[in-house]
Amino acid sequence: DDGSEFTQDTIGNGDDQFYGAWGDSFSDFFVVGSRFSFSTQVGLVVQYDGDVWNDLEFSAAPRTGPLRAIWGTDGGNVFAVGDGGAIVHRNKRTWSKIPALSAANNTSDLNGVFGNGTYIWAVGAGSTILRSSDGGFTWMPVPGPSAPATKLNAVWADSHRLIAVGGSGTIWCQNLNTGSPATWRVVSIGSAEMRGVFGTSTKVWVVGDNRTYLQSPL
Repeated sequence: DDGSEFTQDTIGNGDDQFYGAWGDSFSDFFVVGSRFSFSTQVGLVVQYDGDVWNDLEFSAAPRTGPLRAIWGTDGGNVFAVGDGGAIVHRNKRTWSKIPALSAANNTSDLNGVFGNGTYIWAVGAGSTILRSSDGGFTWMPVPGPSAPATKLNAVWADSHRLIAVGGSGTIWCQNLNTGSPATWRVVSIGSAEMRGVFGTSTKVWVVGDNRTYLQSPL
């Protein structure tokens, strides 16, 4: 999108699958997904530098399963998460994999990642919620609400609230206000799988299967 309209661009190999996108500028934009390498599906990262799509990121990133989501504070501090509990980090131009022990020894597939300046969260299968308070070096599991286990697909947070969305219309909201109980509010909207969430200081949007589009004032 150049500010007035969307245009289509074809990138990568013919069998590449893309699941997540993030960027902090038009000249530093990333897409993650999967690519077949020697008959094995591996994680894929490509970068747009404002002129061309750069496959060098795929060569530089450590081998993982498919990567499902990406987020960062800037182009030199980027996190991508994916299958098997994979968390990879881009420090300037160097990619590294967060060791499993530092990632709460989690092996559940991770589908979403987001940070609010204080914490970084990653969410995934089996109601998995991980949180890092040290810039992504170590991660701890966060207990979810007393609700049936579900696959969480996406997460968003600001300084006041954490919102995770997933299967069977699941929307989980946690109060992050300092000094307040870290209580959860569980919302179920129909049965459609919720795939994405994003918000501002006044509104939050959730999207999912069957053309589901939700907007809520905060």
